[in-house]
Amino acid sequence: MLGIKRKEPQSQSSGQSAPKKFKQENGEKYSKKPYSGDKKFSKHDGEKKYQKDDGAKKIKAEEGDANDDLKKPVVKELYDCTKPTATLYHPPADPAPTAQSSKEAHAKQRAVARDRKAAKPNADSIARAKKLWERLRRKSHVPKEERQELVTELFDIVTGNVKDFVFKHDSVRVVQCAVKYANVEQKKSIARELQGTYRELAESRYAKFLVAKLMVEDKETREMIISEFYGSVKRLINHPEASWILDDTYRGVASPTQKAILLREWYGAEFAIANKALAGKPAASLTADTTITSDLSAILEATPEKRKPMTEHLFGLINALVQKKLTGFTMLHDAAS
Repeated sequence: MLGIKRKEPQSQSSGQSAPKKFKQENGEKYSKKPYSGDKKFSKHDGEKKYQKDDGAKKIKAEEGDANDDLKKPVVKELYDCTKPTATLYHPPADPAPTAQSSKEAHAKQRAVARDRKAAKPNADSIARAKKLWERLRRKSHVPKEERQELVTELFDIVTGNVKDFVFKHDSVRVVQCAVKYANVEQKKSIARELQGTYRELAESRYAKFLVAKLMVEDKETREMIISEFYGSVKRLINHPEASWILDDTYRGVASPTQKAILLREWYGAEFAIANKALAGKPAASLTADTTITSDLSAILEATPEKRKPMTEHLFGLINALVQKKLTGFTMLHDAAS
């Protein structure tokens, strides 16, 4: 293609190597390979051969010549024992754990756990109540007369210490079981003892179920619980546990007046402050109050100068729930409609 006529390389008998002669005839520059420094060693019948990579030179040497230093073994430098050296501490290896030692370790861990539980307040009462609960919750295996005796004994333990029971994940189940099998007066006594803590109970991961159980018992207890939510709607609706209790209360058991009181807190902090003052009032007086409304259009018509702060507060609360993907609340849809 480039106008160069390729010639067949001659044999090496012509006195010049074929690759060198071929390159010179075609105008190419021939360069000798640089010495890479690598050597190959082979031993045949007591002789040593050193060959360079290009194959141009071969050196043969008999045993005992000037290259005997290659035969010398490599001697590592020895430490002088007379010099002081730093002593490193090597701890003894731990023996392999046996079945007996593992069993003893678990026994010690259980003993430590028992001591910690015993040091907690009301530890004996909680332990006894849990024993009764284990028997009482097996409804189909406990006769009615025995169940009544267990409930009476359980209420003797729980009464006066309900607040110590309900904020623990294991003992709150005992109180729920007691409420399940208790009579009306026993249920009211527990509800009155927990008065003032229902907002914290609604935020608890386990005690929220006790709030839901007490709310459906009677009207007096229901009004007591709902009134403690007044002024805290924004906090509760953004809480991962309490939001569902608040929305179920609004949708299922709250009266129209109670719904209006809870819903209007979505329109501004001033309504939350006003609702706190309504917590101690009886339900009959709240029903007769015609100024309590959750209709946004009516509120804006009465106070048109508050349109901007109300809409901003409502938008911020809705946007926070949308960002959390909590868009299934009935209160959310009622407030936005």
